[in-house]
Amino acid sequence: MAKIRKQDALDYHAMGRPGKIEVIPTKPYSSQRDLSLAYSPGVAEPCLKIAENKDDVYKYTSKSNLVAVISNGTAVLGLGDIGPEASKPVMEGKGLLFKIFADIDVFDIEIDAKDPELFIQTVKAIAPTFGGINLEDIKAPEAFEIERRLKEELDIPIMHDDQHGTAIISSAALLNALELAKKKIERVKIVISGAGASALSCAKLYVALGAKVSNIYMFDSKGLIGAFRTDLDDMKTFFASHKKEVSFEEAFKGADVFLGLSRGGLVNKEMIKKMAKDPIVFALANPDPEISYKDATSVRKDIIMATGRSDHPNQVNNVAPAWTKAPVDLSAEDYANFYRELYPSTFDDPLFHIHLNVDYPFNLTGILYFPKIKENVEVQRNKINLYCNQVFITDSVAEIVPEFLTLLHGVIDSPDIPLNVSRSYLQSDSNVKKISAHITKKVADKLAEMFKKDRKDFESKWDDLQIFVQYGILSEEKFAEKAKEFNLVKSTNNEYFTIEEYQEKIKAIQTDKDNKLVILYTSNPEEQFSFVKKAKDRGYDVLHLDGPLAAHWISKMEQSLENVSFVRVDSDSLDKLIKKTDEIPSKLSKEDEEKLKPVFESNVVKEKFTVQFESMSDSEAPIIITQPEFIRRMMEQQRMGGGGFYGAFPEMYNLTVNSNHPVVGSLLQKSDEDKQAVTKQLVDLALLAQGMLKGEALDQFIQRNIEHIA
Repeated sequence: MAKIRKQDALDYHAMGRPGKIEVIPTKPYSSQRDLSLAYSPGVAEPCLKIAENKDDVYKYTSKSNLVAVISNGTAVLGLGDIGPEASKPVMEGKGLLFKIFADIDVFDIEIDAKDPELFIQTVKAIAPTFGGINLEDIKAPEAFEIERRLKEELDIPIMHDDQHGTAIISSAALLNALELAKKKIERVKIVISGAGASALSCAKLYVALGAKVSNIYMFDSKGLIGAFRTDLDDMKTFFASHKKEVSFEEAFKGADVFLGLSRGGLVNKEMIKKMAKDPIVFALANPDPEISYKDATSVRKDIIMATGRSDHPNQVNNVAPAWTKAPVDLSAEDYANFYRELYPSTFDDPLFHIHLNVDYPFNLTGILYFPKIKENVEVQRNKINLYCNQVFITDSVAEIVPEFLTLLHGVIDSPDIPLNVSRSYLQSDSNVKKISAHITKKVADKLAEMFKKDRKDFESKWDDLQIFVQYGILSEEKFAEKAKEFNLVKSTNNEYFTIEEYQEKIKAIQTDKDNKLVILYTSNPEEQFSFVKKAKDRGYDVLHLDGPLAAHWISKMEQSLENVSFVRVDSDSLDKLIKKTDEIPSKLSKEDEEKLKPVFESNVVKEKFTVQFESMSDSEAPIIITQPEFIRRMMEQQRMGGGGFYGAFPEMYNLTVNSNHPVVGSLLQKSDEDKQAVTKQLVDLALLAQGMLKGEALDQFIQRNIEHIA
């Protein structure tokens, strides 16, 4: 932001109609009838209603949306006691902020009363006009007594902005900064310049958050607030833990945090140099901070620095956050910095972002980021913050955006989203539906644009994008339709294809005798290596499909694609997975199979394994252990939810004996003892190939083979 000159500020306030606020009618006034309703005689009717029931004042007047911003000008910004008239530009400015950010109307009231009792009585006398009172720029300690009395004696909300507003904002900033600096609040040394209402309230809230009073060095105009001082009021006495006097400059040695709520120019570069590693400096004096951003950052590259001015970088209370600006005014660095502001404990950079900026037929601004999604989808939710005119509302937007978009991070801001309504009302609201559809379209368009613009870069991000895209396809039909353009699959050769491209690639060799296209896949190329290798040896291609949503996504694809099935490469023999011709003749008779079947069954748990014989090529393994595609997929879907069955689905496997393998045929010629030993070895080898031989059985297998070698 360009530097603001003094003359610019004076011209801004003086141009046109002087000042910054005005009163605008909210009811029609163009006809005589309108004026008769607004004033005499019509105005008498609401007067009589209110006379009967005072609460009706909220029904018939602007009281519920009218706040008094009140000051006596005794502690204005960092300018001190400049009087009520001189405080008026600040009070008008606060009224402007109330209106533009919360649509709350304000009367600014400047009272010429330094005596607390006179001030209190004046405010009480005018209180019936307002729905709330915001006290502003009143010096301490009088400010604390004024606020306490008004809260006790009035029945409308009372807020002292210098206490509560500054304390809340600076505390939030401090917690974020400490997290970035990897420091604990209970261990940091804090130096505070200023001991007025703002500084005392900030310090009290820091203590409530865990800061030690003994670690806080607070200075007023007379020096360190310590036990040796005899001029302290009760509020300051709370922080008078130090028994020896320390100069302001000496206090900076080893300090972790500096909070300035005093006046400009009090801190120099040498003081900043003395601070601990990764110092946190909040120079919040207005209009001039205790030390400028430029000076502070010039001597410490590890500093976390913020001011209270909107024309300085890193404003603590930022009234113009990134999402309120036009995309052309933001750089890639601005977007990255805003992400770090939102999620200081997230150390992965987002993949990319979308800037929302709509003013018709609804109002919507915001910035959404695509994070790197971890395996646990559930913990990724509730990272989108919902605002209404920059006022934070909630981080739960499940009823406002489609379910899959709750995996995104960022901010959306809209005054057109109804608040304090039921979930069903929210879901049926026309504006919410339009906003949801718009965000979905923007996300899909962004992904499609990235894919078309730089496919290689898109492919490099696919492993991180896959869960998000799959979730969108499963939960939102409009997104699923658009996603056909960029929904990718990855082969075990690390090549990427759209579904359409992949179907074209494999149709010549992986179409079975019933004209169905069979897509082979593996969930783990290492664990299922032998099955993948055999498929590739046959000239087949194998996809690598993993992730928590893979089973659901596969089912969705099978429903939407015509005459296509997905089968995991280890779910059956290749000849069964892709049936090309009639069955290969078996070298074993049915009688032979019946003789051998009990031998194999004796080496497995019958409730878990089904023994079956199949005539396969003699080059295939003698035994293959597979889990039927249907059973395995149901179990995977159950683990993620939505499997469609109640209770645990049974874990079942097929133990398929290759009736054409010579080792199997030779079993018929062996003695019962040898037959049992060879069968046991074959079964254990098949279990080992699937990673299913464990514990005692694995140990016995190893010992048996060592003995055989010896």
